[in-house]
Amino acid sequence: MEPEKRYIEACKEAILTKMDWSEKVDIVQRDFEYLSDSIYEKTKVRLSAATLRRIWMNQYQSLPQVKTLDALAEFIGYGNWQQFTRAAQQQDQTTPAKTIWELVKLPALLILLAALVSFALIALLPNSNPLPDGMVSLDPAEDIHDGVPATIGFNYDISEVENKEVFIELSWNPYERTKLDSEHHFYTGVYYYPDYHWSKLIVDDSILVKKPVYVTTKGWHGLLMQSDYDITPVYIDPADFIGDGKLQMTADLLHKYEAKDVNVYYPVFTLSNPLLEALDGDNFTLEARFSLLPGQEKLLCKHMYVLIKAENGTVALPVSQQGCYGETSLLFSDKRMPGKLNDLSRLSADISTTQELRLRVKNKQVVVKIGDNEPFTFDYSTAMGKLKVLKFVFRGFGEVSGVRLTDSKGKVILNNGFAEVM
Repeated sequence: MEPEKRYIEACKEAILTKMDWSEKVDIVQRDFEYLSDSIYEKTKVRLSAATLRRIWMNQYQSLPQVKTLDALAEFIGYGNWQQFTRAAQQQDQTTPAKTIWELVKLPALLILLAALVSFALIALLPNSNPLPDGMVSLDPAEDIHDGVPATIGFNYDISEVENKEVFIELSWNPYERTKLDSEHHFYTGVYYYPDYHWSKLIVDDSILVKKPVYVTTKGWHGLLMQSDYDITPVYIDPADFIGDGKLQMTADLLHKYEAKDVNVYYPVFTLSNPLLEALDGDNFTLEARFSLLPGQEKLLCKHMYVLIKAENGTVALPVSQQGCYGETSLLFSDKRMPGKLNDLSRLSADISTTQELRLRVKNKQVVVKIGDNEPFTFDYSTAMGKLKVLKFVFRGFGEVSGVRLTDSKGKVILNNGFAEVM
């Protein structure tokens, strides 16, 4: 298959995942009409249902117009078609041809969060080693590193693996999967995001071994990411996003950092610090105060996500603009609740004004309260372990004006502390 057509097929698969159509046998006319409306809402480009049908049924005589492909790429979180294909080309250079087309099918919790969250669904699975124990080894030269970018060396041994290709994957980003040479024993990778990452050796899409790499911050770290697999995020100086007791990113800040299009960048505030290890992921309370700020008017639906990484699990807790909760998805350890299949309306509010969020976890029982909304409750099964990372991710510009973390006995572990070095 020609490369461009392969990219179109991969893009279509990603759209199926975003629309929760992965299990659909037949896509009918009303589906194409709904997809047309959804693409228009996000991109302001109107692709007709007939055009989408031709693309889906491979009924085009020549490749679709660039404007059409750009709209499809933007819909799944890329700046344009060229950015999507460039990312795919990078993957082709390091991974077997089929891998990228499979990886784009990974569950996406939200366009801007697909990469940040979906890694947990794979990284936290038990090793599925198809080889006898002891045949391979992977050891990061340091399992805790302060600051980004972070170059980490890995000692590995795959010399006893015969007639199989072995790959190393550094973290959530599938474009960091690289084929290893059995005659060598050392590999370096670069981490661009502070986080609790998992490095993995993979053969035949099975995990041979996985090791954590904890990339930490001394205090709050701010960045702007442009797409799901953005390996070149824009780092923001703390003096520019921390002030007046707030974490804040605005349109003016993007202009200062010479971002070309304010509508394709998403603010991320991260605290990745061993301080958080004092908290048991199954017994803690988080209180936060936040709001959206003006800007990114092309985004009709805006959200804020609280991301929490622990030793054995991930939390992705959305708070959506009113009327938009169907676009979101909640993940809490082994509990996954897509907004299209669950009523997440209690996690929706007027987030253009300051809202207060309270998350309480007690023995795997969860209670979430947003502003004056009725509490949203559920439970989960798999223990989280110690907390490692806390993030606030905005789809739209935003600010966080208060954060408080307490343990099961009420001891305060974090109380704002935006300007503190920890």
